[in-house]
Amino acid sequence: MQDREDRILSTVAYSIVEWEQSTRLRQAHGRLERRQPVEASLAVDWLDHFRHYYRIWTDLSGLRNDFSAFLVRHQEHPDEDAVEVYGPSSLHYFTRFLAHLEQFVSQEGGLWLFSSPDTEVAVSDTVYEMGFHPPADDLEQSWLRTELHAAAGEEKHPFIERLQNQPKGRAFLARWNEWLRSCADDPDCVPDDPAKRCDVHRVTALCGFYLEVVEREWNVICDWYHLPPEKQAGDSLSAEVLFRRHDYRLPGLEKYGDGEPKPQGGPEAQ
Repeated sequence: MQDREDRILSTVAYSIVEWEQSTRLRQAHGRLERRQPVEASLAVDWLDHFRHYYRIWTDLSGLRNDFSAFLVRHQEHPDEDAVEVYGPSSLHYFTRFLAHLEQFVSQEGGLWLFSSPDTEVAVSDTVYEMGFHPPADDLEQSWLRTELHAAAGEEKHPFIERLQNQPKGRAFLARWNEWLRSCADDPDCVPDDPAKRCDVHRVTALCGFYLEVVEREWNVICDWYHLPPEKQAGDSLSAEVLFRRHDYRLPGLEKYGDGEPKPQGGPEAQ
């Protein structure tokens, strides 16, 4: 009985501390927005939160751009199976998102802090929904995080090689690529007019919402940190614009063979 009461008291105490800290941070946000003096530790807390937010921002920006670039390439060059490039790349970005979200939950309790509770709920719902649409359940998402952590530097190349070197990984890559193809091959789903049922476009839209919110929230307070206007987050070219403006078709590495240097002299050097 005593143990149960102690656990209840501990839970209540933790909730009170968490509420008090979030209230102080939200009040500090208002002072940052108005460029008023703010306790240094609270300003650092906000900066630490945005470091987490921008790690996730980078992952979702890469994921959205890979999806968009793949669909543009498939539309303009239907004979090229661009999924072989953008499938593995987008899976890496998605897995990094899962890993950084888990890190945020572990280090910050998953406590989203923005200028309003409504924004916090919207962002929380967005990242939660992000895990529903891709073809990976909770256990598979955990497995992807584990494989990423085991890859050298959590880099894209060793991560994809780890997956390609095991049956489960190859099967999952094939499933992920087919998921992307299902969008590209759907005649009712085009980049400028996606079908409502399309999971790929739904993830793209969720990414866009998260990126927009984090940029807007940062712009509200970044001036307090003495960033000049040119250093503030601003609009950038979309993946669609970039890939329509620049021809990004590159030769595959297959022509280089196994990467071993050619011997000097002799017929191969001719």
